Amino acid sequence: MANGTLRAAKLVGAERLGGLNEDLYRIQPANTLDAGVELGLLHVFGDGSITRKPPVLLWHGIFGSHRYFYGDGVGIAQKLARSGFDVWVADWRGHGFSPSNPNAINNTVWDFVDHDLPAILAFIARYNELRPRLVGVDVSGLMMLASSSLAKLPVKPESITMIMDYQSDVLARLNGSIFTRKAQWRWMSRGHVTPAMVGFGNESEPYGFVRSAVKWLQGSDRFVKQNELLCVSMNAQEIPCLIIENMSHLKSGKPFLGRLASMSNAVPWRSKHPAACYDADFKASPSAFNHPDQEVWTLLTRWVAGEYAFVRERRQVI
Repeated sequence: MANGTLRAAKLVGAERLGGLNEDLYRIQPANTLDAGVELGLLHVFGDGSITRKPPVLLWHGIFGSHRYFYGDGVGIAQKLARSGFDVWVADWRGHGFSPSNPNAINNTVWDFVDHDLPAILAFIARYNELRPRLVGVDVSGLMMLASSSLAKLPVKPESITMIMDYQSDVLARLNGSIFTRKAQWRWMSRGHVTPAMVGFGNESEPYGFVRSAVKWLQGSDRFVKQNELLCVSMNAQEIPCLIIENMSHLKSGKPFLGRLASMSNAVPWRSKHPAACYDADFKASPSAFNHPDQEVWTLLTRWVAGEYAFVRERRQVI
């Protein structure tokens, strides 16, 4: 375990619901400039499941929370736990079970990459020494790739999954609407971007975080070329990487993996486990995201169990 990754952790709640144990922790990353950061981390597991099967970390996306994976009595978190997996559902700073940190307005993607995700995995490693399976929605998947490939994580993941639902172009839309020169001052003065402003989600985002996420993907900050981060990350992984995207909702343009492929000539792609994009169906209603009967969640269960061959059935490979 990396030294100095985790400052402190405390158990704030413990319940038994639907035959599963649910423990809620708040952990504090080390070395972050904002010492007030606390991250909500929900542990869902059946009796005796810890260490019997590998840990699975579920990380929601932008404008979301743990509710993406965790429903009232049902959800992919509970489905995985009932299948014997050691399931962990994390909230971003100021989302869901995580209180807002004092300096939240200055949060950036690098706070999550450099501090938050490493602290979460360091804490999980206290309970389960098996290599974790990481599952992230939109920006979370990208941050998982970055944190792993830049050697920020205390343990090497077994696999990384990126879920790109029908709102997977959100950052591109934000770039065109919120961060135009004409509108920028208005959003900046409010200090945050609300779900009402973008038309979806249930959690507000600090303006600084959204701005850094857009810049990050458009090509600036530490990576100067568009999508260079993804190319470098996947090339460095040499672990299975899966992108699940609902391509049936694309109105125009290439799917996410196709857009990435167009940039791959800039960075050699030599991963032992090529990234694969599985065309899985999502229901359009946000309330259906955490319903475990959807095809996408059945496939995800197979993937985190180490059944990688199924993606050959319907995939695009770089």
